Amino acid sequence: MHKPLLLWAGLGLLAPAAVHAQVVTVSVGTSSSVLSPINHNAPYQAQEFIYLQSQLNQAGSITRLAFEKASGSDTNPITNTVIYLKTVAATAFTTGVLDTTGYQRVWAGSFPNAGTSGYQEVTLRTPFRYNNTDNLALLVIRNNGNVASSSARALWRYDFINTRNSCRRYSGANPLSAATSLAQTDVLVNLRLTFGNPTASAKEHYLSASQLYPNPAKTELYLAAEQPARLWVSDLAGRTVRAAQLLRPVGGRISLPVAELPAGVYLLHQQAPDGTAITQRFVRE
Repeated sequence: MHKPLLLWAGLGLLAPAAVHAQVVTVSVGTSSSVLSPINHNAPYQAQEFIYLQSQLNQAGSITRLAFEKASGSDTNPITNTVIYLKTVAATAFTTGVLDTTGYQRVWAGSFPNAGTSGYQEVTLRTPFRYNNTDNLALLVIRNNGNVASSSARALWRYDFINTRNSCRRYSGANPLSAATSLAQTDVLVNLRLTFGNPTASAKEHYLSASQLYPNPAKTELYLAAEQPARLWVSDLAGRTVRAAQLLRPVGGRISLPVAELPAGVYLLHQQAPDGTAITQRFVRE
């Protein structure tokens, strides 16, 4: 039997505020690789990922999508890129072949590659309705795309998900077909999704260490804040361990009890009423 999610009680719960856009950042890894999600060093590729519902925790129409570039001096757009989305019950991949069954094609073209680092974003040509019940599968395909030199190619940020095979992929010189074999791996690329109005302002932020304290924490964690914030906590595998609540600061800070959490590393997710997404790791001693 699954244990119920922990709730923050007595912390000034508020009714959710209406917003025009919600931004969700999924995975905040610091590793980097040329392979995923878009291999700028091979003309053909298929990269498939599964993001858990607990990592998204947001229903609505996905209108923008972005991957985080870590480095790379070649800033030419990455050509012949196609992106697909679908909902799935599965939480992990097995080795298999390329299959677009059930996927919705949401974007196609030359993927942006501006600057040497930072999120590279596209507005979906076909918005995708996500139900916040199933998990989200993402497929990126390139057919005979441009290739950058090994010293200048784009590297992308990702995290390791040791508890599940969150990705399967192929990249190389052979054209794609229904027989293209995809090998499973445990990487999950950093992904930023915008739900709702694609023209609304939705600036991405990350908490500094001074805003979240003490870290590590034993019984109480404090978030410096002047405005209400929607908060939830997940473990590094993406499982929600504290359900989302909209909380009000008292004396310039929001107090978060953590004594009931097992010792370990967690992610605190914040979504303010203006739609800004914030993620920060913390340690429960």
